[in-house]
Amino acid sequence: MSSDFIILATVIFLHDLFTTIWIGGLIALGLTTLPTAKKMLEGSQTRQFMDAILRRQSVLVYISMIGLVVTGAIQANRNPAFQGLFSLGNAYTTALTLKHLLVAVMIVVALFRSLGLRHRPHHPAYSKKN
Repeated sequence: MSSDFIILATVIFLHDLFTTIWIGGLIALGLTTLPTAKKMLEGSQTRQFMDAILRRQSVLVYISMIGLVVTGAIQANRNPAFQGLFSLGNAYTTALTLKHLLVAVMIVVALFRSLGLRHRPHHPAYSKKN
């Protein structure tokens, strides 16, 4: 096994791991943690519980965002079909451009929610009425 193969396999593994941490965390929070917290806890307890979880998870999400950018750049540069960032020259780079735009929107939303909404006193996502 060549060292290039081992490096590429490691980069792909890390890229998949970062994706799983970020997207899997969102799915787990949305489908299990938040509904359970709303059902089991009172309004202020729900907010405190979710804030504690989000504080811990945000570190993993930020690391994953950076890791996805780095590992994604490595993978793209190794692919002969890659024609440059935000290129529409072939099917591969067009799909990659759409993916990059979606990921950029997700990063902006994640940063806005974690940094911008954290300081709002009564965020509607935590209210028991929803």
